[in-house]
Amino acid sequence: MPDVCDGKDNNCNGIIDEGGPRYYVTYYRDADGDGYGTASDTKISNCTPPAGYVKDNTDCNDANAAINPGATEVCGNQIDDNCDGQKMLRHKHFRYH
Repeated sequence: MPDVCDGKDNNCNGIIDEGGPRYYVTYYRDADGDGYGTASDTKISNCTPPAGYVKDNTDCNDANAAINPGATEVCGNQIDDNCDGQKMLRHKHFRYH
């Protein structure tokens, strides 16, 4: 069995994860701890994520844990809460007679 990047000695040769870079995954710094990092911030390639790093790099504001791709958009706050590239604007309500 070949060794894979999982923190175990899969091929019983006494060396853990000797496959090196070919097995590495890129992890991105998650500065606000919401589970999302940014591609523009520090990234590390390794077998396992170091503390404070995640696989997902789609956070549009890594300084605010309430703003991330999994967040619910808040109507009228002029912020792109869910990182979809759009701000939910308050709409005027019209009455039809």
